[in-house]
This record gives sequence, C-alpha cells and structure tokens, in this order.
Amino acid sequence: MWQALAANCLAISKLRGWKGSAKEETHKVDKLSQQMDGLKQETTKLHEELQRTPEESRVLLTEKSKEALELSNKNVELQTEVERLKGELTKKDEELIQKDE
Repeated sequence: MWQALAANCLAISKLRGWKGSAKEETHKVDKLSQQMDGLKQETTKLHEELQRTPEESRVLLTEKSKEALELSNKNVELQTEVERLKGELTKKDEELIQKDE
C-alpha cells in the first residue's frame, strides 16, 4: 500500500513538472508566434515598398529628404538655443557670485 502511495506521489510530481514545462513551452511558442507575426508584417511592408514605381520612389525619397533637412535645421536651432541658455545661466551665476562677494 505504501509503495502504491509513493508511486502515486511520484507520478503526481512528474505530472506537475510536465505541466509546468508545458506552460513554459506554450509561452515560448506564443512569443515566437508574435515575433513571426511582426516579421510577416515587416515582410509585407518591404514587399509593398519593392512594388513602387521608380517615380513613386523618387517622390518618397524627396519627401523623406525634405523631412530630414527640416529635422536637421530644427536640431541646429535647438542647439543654438541651448548654447544661448547656457550663456545666460553662466552670466546669472557670475552675477550671483559678484553679489555674494
């Protein structure tokens, strides 16, 4: 009787281990499935891009070039503003130091 009980406990323990492993494997499969869905979407997008005519590609490239130029100009403006603000901060710090003296 004790042997049967021990065998049942061992079997239950193995089943629980297999159940946990099955859940982990299911999670891995779900994650891989999501990655595959993302890759399918990316592939579809790339396929659509390849189907563009040369004229469509030139128009898109021109638009993207304009956007890049605008962003570059905005970056220069922001850098200039940052430098101006740093200068103001330095000037205020110097004024505070002179007042303290």
